Amino acid sequence: MPKQENPKQIDNVAELDLLIQKVESEIADLQRQYDELSPENAGKMLNMFKIDKAEVLKKLQQDIADQQENLSALKQVKSSIPAV
Repeated sequence: MPKQENPKQIDNVAELDLLIQKVESEIADLQRQYDELSPENAGKMLNMFKIDKAEVLKKLQQDIADQQENLSALKQVKSSIPAV
């Protein structure tokens, strides 16, 4: 079960759809960040600031996995709501 820091009551399916879109957008953003820092792209800025690229990539991978879990849970909730 994905961790939920601020549980919130969702009032309707439209609000759930917006939440799903937001999580999908966050996943896309995290994936873009990961791709920019991947070995093929050298991560020159990280080298400039002496940041451990492997740690950053690992954290981004974990963030992506967490958000995908959240997305899956949201879609599961949505699919369990009877159509009106």
